Amino acid sequence: MWKGIMLGYENHASAYRSLRLQDNPTKLHNPISPISSNPLNPQTESVRNVTDKNDSCSECEDEFHNAMEEIPQRRIRVIGPRHPNLITGDVSEENILPYQRRAHQTVESNTIPNNYQQAIKSKDSNKWEEEISKELDNMKKLKVWTIIDITPKDHPIPYTWVFKIKEDDEKRFHRMDVKSAFLNAPLNENICLAAPEGIDIPVTKALHLNKAIYSLKQAPLAWYNHLAKWLVSVGFVCALSDSCVFYTGGSYPIWIYVHVDDLAIFGPNIKSFKEEIQGKFNMKDLGKAKILYGIKILHNEASFSLLQEHYIKNIAENFGITNIAPTNTPLKPGLRLMKASEDEIELFQKLGLNYRSIIGALNYISTNTRSDITFAISHLSRFLEQPSLKHWLASVQVLRYLYHTKGKTLNYYNKGKCNIISYADADWGNSLINRRSVGGYTLFLNHHLISWRTKKQQTISHSTTKAKYKSLSDASKETLWFQQLLQETNLEVPDNIPTLYNDNKGAINLAHSNINHNGFKTKHMDIKFHFIRDLIKNQKLELFYVSTHLMAADFLTKAVGKTIFLRSKSFINLY
Repeated sequence: MWKGIMLGYENHASAYRSLRLQDNPTKLHNPISPISSNPLNPQTESVRNVTDKNDSCSECEDEFHNAMEEIPQRRIRVIGPRHPNLITGDVSEENILPYQRRAHQTVESNTIPNNYQQAIKSKDSNKWEEEISKELDNMKKLKVWTIIDITPKDHPIPYTWVFKIKEDDEKRFHRMDVKSAFLNAPLNENICLAAPEGIDIPVTKALHLNKAIYSLKQAPLAWYNHLAKWLVSVGFVCALSDSCVFYTGGSYPIWIYVHVDDLAIFGPNIKSFKEEIQGKFNMKDLGKAKILYGIKILHNEASFSLLQEHYIKNIAENFGITNIAPTNTPLKPGLRLMKASEDEIELFQKLGLNYRSIIGALNYISTNTRSDITFAISHLSRFLEQPSLKHWLASVQVLRYLYHTKGKTLNYYNKGKCNIISYADADWGNSLINRRSVGGYTLFLNHHLISWRTKKQQTISHSTTKAKYKSLSDASKETLWFQQLLQETNLEVPDNIPTLYNDNKGAINLAHSNINHNGFKTKHMDIKFHFIRDLIKNQKLELFYVSTHLMAADFLTKAVGKTIFLRSKSFINLY
């Protein structure tokens, strides 16, 4: 990497000139390869010393004109985190992102170092050296390692520094953050590290770890066990329903949710506990929540809302979707994609687009706050191994929809009785590849969305009734688990038996029937699908019919149209 000053554009080629600051030779940059009619040729970048202006320009000009003669009349830009390529086809322009070709930036600021040497030689070397010194002092204070002689039995693990610049902001978090959390956790295994740069020890010696350290695969579990042991010692109970939840009883109960080194603490009086845990660990109290685990929390007098607007915006910027027409739904209504052909797969691979990256980013949003894209992400995830352009364009539409609805919030209100209500639905034979059905469910507490899921069923169903009967099994298991969590942790005591709704009377009759358990119609079905019958018989769950237009899980089983989609968003309080 080097820095330079842009001088201007070359007149006879797709290039620009810059002055390299280190040694001052003039460089000619050509980040845009000559335009070609072949969409499979990836864009490349070349940097050439200018030795003979006439020869270089003449050569570029010849290549440029030769390529221009082969350009087809219709050209479509395909976007991605890399350079765009020109391809031919009849793709709707509303699915094509306006990603323009542009030169690389020649002078960078606030560059994050990739290694130790870059850090100590950068313009911010004083700051980096200060942080390195603090980290090493902290490790010595906590006795993270012991210097030992390397023996033939030792196999030191290579280790390096990872640098990151934290953005300045005024956000407050509803959590307590443990500083250098992993460094507090003892290790029970014999692990040695090769000393990274900045730690001066002889090459014949290594660092024997006494405590866990970042990036070590054993570190998260070691830290969790260390924290859990201490919490139990001061009176907390680890929930059987969720091992990340700890709680206490009494007049002033406290609930803690642990996520790696972040603690979300809830309770009517938590001041004394904060002081106690700060005495044990080096903690940072970040106050009342504004962001929790990447989710913004908006507080009102009698409600709060969740959104991930900042995360969606970052994804859209990374993939170049900030100036593009909106869409009303994540997928086109009724869309069911097929596997790509070998030619389509080969073409897409040469385009250099990262399909797995965009699906992974969208999936994080889907599982946290935006259930309205859950079916779309589930459907598109089936093609992660061998995607094609049609799958990429479908993912682009999801991101288009998400970007233009990034301000939508998932809302919760402090009202109503403690009732658990679930909806289960299925789309029979949804998959055109193997004809398996897709099931989905939503779970509500006091009409507030708590849990949701879309899942392709593992076996083929002979009818809509059987597909929807199978979906009742997944929904009932989630409902029972959530009820147990509430009762165990004393969060809420449901006023009534949990209620499950389905829009297929045949499936409801099967669930209520004991006569047909071994009958011809259901004897081939796995025993696990009859789990709901036992719940109904023992009065742990009630099952009722609901009309299709009131089915709050319909949007999780297929690509629905605008009308159904808007109605579904009102069901889940997504405004």
